[in-house]
Amino acid sequence: MTSRTNLILAARLELYSVRVRYSKIAVLQYHHETDKLRPWNWPSTLESRVQPCALRDYRMSHQMLGPCCLCPMAETTQPDFVEAPIYMALVGPCAGEYVASCARDRCGYFVVLDRLYDRTIPIQVYPRREFGERIPPRVTHVSEEVWFQQAICQSRPLKRSFAMLDVGVPEIMNPPAPTRSRSTTTRRPTDSELLRRLDLQVWPGITDTEFQKLFVECECGLVTTRRSFEEHECIIDISDDE
Repeated sequence: MTSRTNLILAARLELYSVRVRYSKIAVLQYHHETDKLRPWNWPSTLESRVQPCALRDYRMSHQMLGPCCLCPMAETTQPDFVEAPIYMALVGPCAGEYVASCARDRCGYFVVLDRLYDRTIPIQVYPRREFGERIPPRVTHVSEEVWFQQAICQSRPLKRSFAMLDVGVPEIMNPPAPTRSRSTTTRRPTDSELLRRLDLQVWPGITDTEFQKLFVECECGLVTTRRSFEEHECIIDISDDE
């Protein structure tokens, strides 16, 4: 590529990554055939959409893949579709939230799934995988691989009898349909995380419910966090008049 072509490509990548990150109407993904961004349909059941924390399990049991990152546009040697892993961010301003991003953090694709879950976005009921159908290998983010390697180094080796049985090797065949649905809950953000969200440069803000959980207004008109309200000295005398 010429230097001019590289500059144009870099500008498009920056533009697309910003659109993906700030989109509030859909989870956007790269579409190779049109060379444009298109919505990724959020998985749903007949009753409700799948929670972010359950998307990985849904991918195993249904014919669904995560969104495509921007790598096919960034590198011509890449396949037409490069799946972005879905995982919980462990560090940074989005720590504790489920995101989808470039597996190697190369193309700039990044979207916070937790913040789109409650919005009006395109959804789809994907067909269930057939029993015995081969499941595409799970895509992981580079941060997960680092954490996994650290966990292996810190753990004790398996006993020989268990090692010979390949304990811990993931099953590659699709399991039968479960008889009972498992409850999935999303971890509630801490007060510190809510306060940090108020001053973020990317996706700042909290919901009204989170605001009421975090702050309280005194009769004197001052607003404090609920944690510091115990130390607040009200300037209004609310004692009974004698």
